[in-house]
Amino acid sequence: MSEFVIRDAASMDHYLAGDSCYLAEVLHPERLSLPYGSFSLAHALIAPGGSTSPHKLIKSAEIYYIISGSGRIFLDGEPHELRMDRAVMVPPSCVQHVENGPDAPLVFLCLVTPPWRAEDEVLCQEL
Repeated sequence: MSEFVIRDAASMDHYLAGDSCYLAEVLHPERLSLPYGSFSLAHALIAPGGSTSPHKLIKSAEIYYIISGSGRIFLDGEPHELRMDRAVMVPPSCVQHVENGPDAPLVFLCLVTPPWRAEDEVLCQEL
């Protein structure tokens, strides 16, 4: 029999993360007994007009998948549009931050590989 895990992000508590977005860790091998531990998955949101703090992950790549809303992601200072159903892969050590538009929450998934760890994340000077 295969091992499977089912989690509902909508019913999970979201907390204010170090980069200033609201986050729920949906799947993380250090917090759940997962059969596969090469990634972590978080559900995130940024309030209308909000933004995350510039940061980078030293060892991990991060993939954002936009569920709803629109905004911009800055990768090493260069802006890129975010919109529903867009995916963005951020390589390790790339300085990144997200700015939401004024009209609606920006809701997205963050897939991190290897899994997110606090000691891998570095907050950077404001750009």
